[in-house]
This record gives sequence, C-alpha cells and structure tokens, in this order.
Amino acid sequence: MKERDIIFALKSGLKKSSFQINEFNQTDAEIININGTIIAVNMDDFSSEDHFPVLNPKDLGRNLITAAMSDLLAVGALPKFITHSFVSTDIMSEIFLKDLSVGIQKSLDAFGCYCIGGDVGYGKDWRYTCTAIGILDDINKLMTRVIPYKEGFVGITGTIGDVNASFFYEKPEVLLECRIKETEILKKYVPACIDTSDGLINAIETLSSINKNTEIVIDLDAIPYDKKVLEISNRKNILKEAFLFGSAGEYELLFFVPYDFEDEFKKGTFKKIGCFRKSADGNILYKKRNRDNLIMHESVLTDPREVKDIKLYIKDIITLTEKLFL
Repeated sequence: MKERDIIFALKSGLKKSSFQINEFNQTDAEIININGTIIAVNMDDFSSEDHFPVLNPKDLGRNLITAAMSDLLAVGALPKFITHSFVSTDIMSEIFLKDLSVGIQKSLDAFGCYCIGGDVGYGKDWRYTCTAIGILDDINKLMTRVIPYKEGFVGITGTIGDVNASFFYEKPEVLLECRIKETEILKKYVPACIDTSDGLINAIETLSSINKNTEIVIDLDAIPYDKKVLEISNRKNILKEAFLFGSAGEYELLFFVPYDFEDEFKKGTFKKIGCFRKSADGNILYKKRNRDNLIMHESVLTDPREVKDIKLYIKDIITLTEKLFL
C-alpha cells in the first residue's frame, strides 16, 4: 500500500477531537486549542529508509531533531519540548549512543527546546521516533497548506538535493539546517507552507493536490542546488533535476507568499524559485532556459516504499527527468 492509502485506512475508524483546529492534511503539524493555548504537535519516525548518514552519530542526532522540528516550523510554531523513542542495534556502542545524545542536545539548543522523556528498545535495525511539541503565539499567524492568495512567489529557505545526493549514490555527510529564524519572518505573511520532508517535487505535488485551482510554475534555473548535487551531477552525467524528484527530504520550508514579500528574498536564506496564480487548470509547470515553452509536470510512478530494488526507483527518476528536461 502507498503511504497515503495507509494514512486513510488508519484514519477511517478514528474520531476527531473538538480541541483540534486543523482539517486533515491541511497543516504539517496538528493544531490543538486548549483553553486558548494553541499547541502544535508532530510525530516523526526515522530509520535507515530515510537515508541519513550514520557514520557520525553527533550529526545523526542533529539531523533527526532538525527533521522532527521542521513540521512545527512549517505551521509557525515555536518548539518547546520533545519526547522520543530509540531502537538501538548490536553494532551501536555506548560511545555511539552518547555521541548521538550530544548531537540531539545540540540541535535542541538551536531550537530552544528540551527533551522531557521517552523510551528505548533493541532490534535488528535502528529506529528513532520523535514527538515534537510547540506553541503558536497567535492563531492568526498559523501557516497552512492552503494558498490564500490570487498570485505571488514560490520560495524556499535553503539549498536543495543534498539528502537525495546521499540517497542516490555517494553517502556524503549531510547536516540539516535549523530554520527557526526564517519561520519568524514567514509567519508575518501567513503564507501557505510545507516542509520538503519528501523532497521538493513531492512537496509541490502535495500543495498542488490541496490547491487544485492554483497553477504553479517552477523556474528550474533558479533552484539553489546544494554543491554536492552539482558535483555528482557532473561526475555521473545525471541531470540536476533528478535530485529534485527523489523522496529523500532536505527539510527546508517551501512557501507561497504574495508579491509584496519580494524585499524579504534579499535577506538570509530565502530563494525565489517560481510563481503561482489562481487558474482553473491548476497545473504544475516548469520553466527552463533552453526550452521555449513551459514543461508540463509528470509524477514518478514508482513508490520507493514498495519497490524491492531501490535502484529501479532511481532509474525511473532519471528516465523521467531526461524525458521532461532534455
């Protein structure tokens, strides 16, 4: 079963709490109003399937927390606490676990929050589950996946493709970025926002499925590729765009803002990568310098969770991007 099918099946017998504000699939984190206090809650589960490098346990710890916090940032919440569960393996030494703890705390410090407890286990494969809890100071600044504007810019908070570069070939070191400062700016504009936890194109597809009357045009020449992507693309003779379609996430924030946000693109890490407008068609289109016409989006049909050989999934991505962009 595909992930969305699993989610719908599990949700089918559950009741919604009267305290929950958001609708299903409307926000990256779940939003709860308890006596006027707006709480954002998110749970993420990570394992070897997420393709984070594990040779450096301190970096792994930092990446796990940064990834878990990303959904809170995407709704404009200020992180406060986490609880977590870790399944260890027989190859993880006490030194490895202590270094992992150091990395987790370093990332918690960056977000200004604390771990208040959790659970541990032991198994064949490692697994980390994190519940992140945050507070929204103003419900009117809640960021959702619904685009409320007629037209505007598509933006991203940082470089793209590094985790997919690791996923595809090389296993280079990856260190995800804390984007809490960027969130403080974004939520002033109450934009539509989603994190790229499944890669850039998957995030765009999700937003497009929710906002069916919005046309999205991505400027491929404006994409801020990570330098690892450019190096591997040149060495392996693979189109850069292939690293946008992979399902490994960079955990950057993808946002849709009105045109008066333009001055903010000159600050910090914000990068303008496209535009959007209300349209009955609601297509995803690509703009590329060497092409006269806009390119119609197509989805990768292979599901990485279902395919037995991940190389087939990667091959399908490369084939599709060559079909679209060569």
